[in-house]
Amino acid sequence: MLESDCNYAKDNRIFIQYTCRESEENMFEKRRLALIASALSIFTVLVVMSTVHVQSKLTIAEGKLFQLQTVEAKDYTVQIKFSESQLEKMGEEIVSHHPEFSHSMPKGQRCILYVMTEIEE
Repeated sequence: MLESDCNYAKDNRIFIQYTCRESEENMFEKRRLALIASALSIFTVLVVMSTVHVQSKLTIAEGKLFQLQTVEAKDYTVQIKFSESQLEKMGEEIVSHHPEFSHSMPKGQRCILYVMTEIEE
């Protein structure tokens, strides 16, 4: 029987909650589908990770190949130490064979210009 403060109308709804037992067969099927979905997700992650790894290794290999195929100034950089007497002798020979390099130029500048003209010829 309804209490006095409750009104019942035709558009009212009643909700009933009850427990439902699924069969072991249905539960097994749901677990199987969840396991398949999980396995596919893990497989997808592994494929993406291996693809990224392979691409990074290829990029490194391509960079090294590019460096082998190109010639840069650093590939031919040589450091030579000259003594003061060697610089003096070179400076005299440079001026005697190349009058465009004057005695008024610093020895280092004369040597640099001489080496540059020798390389460029």
